[in-house]
Amino acid sequence: MEPIFAALCTGKIGNRPLKNYTCLYYVFVILSLLICSCSESVKKPRVVSYYPLLKLDIQDYPDFRDDNDKADLVRSIKQSIIYYKRVPQSTLFKFGEETYDALHMLRSLEYFLLFMEIDPSHGQINAFIKKHYAVYTAVKEHSPDAGGEYAPVKEADTQVLFTGYYEPSIPGSRIKDSRHPYPLYSRPNDLIIVRPGLFSSKYKGEPSLSGRIDHEKRELVPYYTRAEINAKKGYEEIAKPVAWLESRVDRFFLEIQGSGRVVLEDGSVMRVQYNSKNGRPYRAIGKYLIDKGEIPREEVSMQTIRHWLEAHPERMDEVLHYNPGVVFFQEGKGGPYGCLGVEVTPMRSIATDVSIFPKGSLCFIETTIPAWNGDDVKKRDERFPDGRGSDGVWSDGGASDGGASDGGASDGGASDGGASDGGASDGRTSDVRRSDGRVPLDWQSYSGFVLNQDTGGAIKGAGRADLFCGNGPYAEHVAGHMKQAGRLYFLVLEK
Repeated sequence: MEPIFAALCTGKIGNRPLKNYTCLYYVFVILSLLICSCSESVKKPRVVSYYPLLKLDIQDYPDFRDDNDKADLVRSIKQSIIYYKRVPQSTLFKFGEETYDALHMLRSLEYFLLFMEIDPSHGQINAFIKKHYAVYTAVKEHSPDAGGEYAPVKEADTQVLFTGYYEPSIPGSRIKDSRHPYPLYSRPNDLIIVRPGLFSSKYKGEPSLSGRIDHEKRELVPYYTRAEINAKKGYEEIAKPVAWLESRVDRFFLEIQGSGRVVLEDGSVMRVQYNSKNGRPYRAIGKYLIDKGEIPREEVSMQTIRHWLEAHPERMDEVLHYNPGVVFFQEGKGGPYGCLGVEVTPMRSIATDVSIFPKGSLCFIETTIPAWNGDDVKKRDERFPDGRGSDGVWSDGGASDGGASDGGASDGGASDGGASDGGASDGRTSDVRRSDGRVPLDWQSYSGFVLNQDTGGAIKGAGRADLFCGNGPYAEHVAGHMKQAGRLYFLVLEK
C-alpha cells in the first residue's frame, strides 16, 4: 500500500503521471479499507435502558388471573374510553421505545371491552391477550456503568411498591358550631397559580407554582404554610369553608386522600373534591414519627398514626405542621375523580407517575392485600353507633400517612404511603403487635386488571403505584395498611 500512497501524494507512479480518475479510484479503495478496519475496532453491542417499560416476550407474560368483579372492570374501562375520546386523536402515548396515538389507545380498550362483555373464562383471557396484545412490565430506573452501558434487567428492577387510597366519610356541618370548629377550606381568593411554560418555552412541561402577592414588596412569594394558615386570624374570610368538621385529624387525612364525603347532621351527604393546593411540598408525618422514635417503622399505618395523634393532642401542632402542604376543596357531585377528569373505580383504578406512564391505559397488577377481618376495623361508636355513616358507609381518613394524594383528584390521588413510612412488605403475616394493641394482619395474594387513571405528588418513578380502594370499612382497612411489593404490567393492542 505504501507505493500507492506515495503515488497519490506525488501524482506519479515512477515517472508516469496518474490520470484524475485513477487517483479517485485509489483514494476510494484506501478510504474503504481504513473505514472497515476502524469500524471493526470500535463496534460494540448496543445495550439500552428499558426504563420505565420493557416489552415482554409472550413466554414471559404473567398469568392473567382476575380476582375482582368484572362489572367494575367494564365500568372502569368505559371511563378511560371517555378520556381517549376527549383528547386529540394524534396525542401520543409512550410504551418503552414504541408510541401509540390516542385513536389506537381507544381501539385497544374498545376491543378489550368487547371481549370482556362475553364474560370469558380465565383460560380464554390468557389466550386472547397472547394473541392480540403487547405486554410491558414496569422497570425501575437504573444507572449505566462507566462505559455508558446498562446491565440486563433483574427481578428486583421490576418490583413495584403498592399502597392504597380511599374515599373517607366523616361527620361535619355546613355551619360552624361548638361541635364542628374546624374549617375545611375552599380555594383562597389570594392564591395565584403560575404556569412557567406560559412565560418561556424553556419552562415547557414544568409544574405549576402556587403563590400570593406581597403588596409591601410588590412581588410574588410562596403561599402560606400549614402553620401560617392555622395561625392566621380571619383566614376563613380569605378561604371560605366548604364545611366544618369535628376533628382536626379527620381534616388532615381528608386532605391526604384528596376527596371524601362529609356526613351532615340531617343525614345528607356532601361530596367534597380537590380544588387546589398551597404549593408547599408534601412531607409524611409517619416518617417524622418514626424518626422521633414514637412509632416503630414496621407498625406505621394510617390507623397507628391516627391513634398516636389522638393520644397526644398537646403535640398536634408539632406533628401536623411538619407537613407544610395544604389542600383546598370544593363541593362537587359524583366522583371521586382522578387526574383524567373521569371517575375512579374501587379496586380497578390506580395512580402512577403519569409523567412516565401512559394515561388511561389498561394495566394488570400482582400484589398482596389485607384479608378482611371486621373486628380489626376501628369503629367510632360515639360518632356513628352502628359503625357507619348516615349514607351507609364508614371511613375516617387517610392511608399510611398518604394512601391517596397530596392533592387527590385531578392533582394527586396517590400516596407516598408505605414508601417513606416503612417500606414494602413481602406479603407475609408479621408477628409484630401494632402500637394500638391489635393483633397482626393476614395477607392474601391479589391480581387483576386496573386502569391508570390517577396520579399523585408523592407517586414518583416506575417503582410506585397506588390502588384506589373505594369507600367504607374494607376500603379504609386496605388503604390504611397496604404497602406491598408487586408487579405492574401495561397492555396495548398490537399494531
